[in-house]
Amino acid sequence: MAAKMLVIVAAAMIAVSAFGAPVKLDDVERRFNFPCSGRATYKVQIDYLWTGRTHPNAYPADARFSPTVIASHGKGYTIWTPMGYATKGVQQVAETGHPYTLVNELRAQSFRNVFDRNMTEDETEDGSETVELYIDVQGRRPYVSGISMLVPSPDWFTGFDNVNLCDVENGQFVEYYEQNLSVWDAGSDAGEDFLSENERQRPRDPIVSILGSRFDGIPVGTVKITKMA
Repeated sequence: MAAKMLVIVAAAMIAVSAFGAPVKLDDVERRFNFPCSGRATYKVQIDYLWTGRTHPNAYPADARFSPTVIASHGKGYTIWTPMGYATKGVQQVAETGHPYTLVNELRAQSFRNVFDRNMTEDETEDGSETVELYIDVQGRRPYVSGISMLVPSPDWFTGFDNVNLCDVENGQFVEYYEQNLSVWDAGSDAGEDFLSENERQRPRDPIVSILGSRFDGIPVGTVKITKMA
């Protein structure tokens, strides 16, 4: 009986230490605590606003946005993040506007890190268009991210990253969220202007905001996320 107890205790210690440094049992429980339960549906409305009037110093001819991709996911997964490095899917969106490699990356994470995904079929007609998409979240995967390329550009995109739609204070899904849209350099192309020739960035740089340096600090739109059900 004593030997059996030792085995159980040892197994518990191994499970706890698998997280790295030894932690208390209540710490382990908190790591897997998901304040919101069930699921919710949100409307994601993106009001793009990139025109010659709003951005007189950063507006090329025929400016527009590529198809918009959004996804809901868990805390440990990111589509893109500031100072992170672009995946092949994010790189393709940022450089060409084509979303399919990114969609395949998201599909590969379905039922693990990614809960739901959605995208628009076409690019916008110009830089001042509103797009609407719907996305489901759930308690274990309450984060939402999105991305769209600024066309034309070397590897510049806009979007939102890791928006947590679970209010951890009250354990309820938030009713509404809004933020301005910055502009990000994916760090994969060395071009410095909208119509620069393709030039691979070696080594790649991390993703950084260029809103202040290239767009006079003026956002290129707003994302509004509204709980529907």
